[in-house]
Amino acid sequence: MAPLIGLHGGGQRQHSYAGPGGRCGYHAVGTCAMGPEEDDVVDSQLRVRGVENLRVIDCSVMPTLVSGNTNAAAVMMAEKAVDLIRADAKAHGFSSKRKGGGLDRLPVQSVTTGD
Repeated sequence: MAPLIGLHGGGQRQHSYAGPGGRCGYHAVGTCAMGPEEDDVVDSQLRVRGVENLRVIDCSVMPTLVSGNTNAAAVMMAEKAVDLIRADAKAHGFSSKRKGGGLDRLPVQSVTTGD
């Protein structure tokens, strides 16, 4: 966004200028509460309460914004989610073998939000 040169004094001119072109530099976090309570959206295993076979694995489950870029935090959540999904699969009798094993039969869908 270009600097506000010549738009002194506030009012409608500055609002009209900043409204369409203004953007937030922060990443959205904390929009999908994780916790032990029934009104929290996801549990500690990243599973969405009330929806079978769905997990939220992005920065929306973080309670606050990290001081650095969110990329590293999102990658670490994904790594942890892999461990959680594998443990669930093993507990349900699925094999971890790639060819002919049970994990390739798991219903998996990747959804991105276009952030």
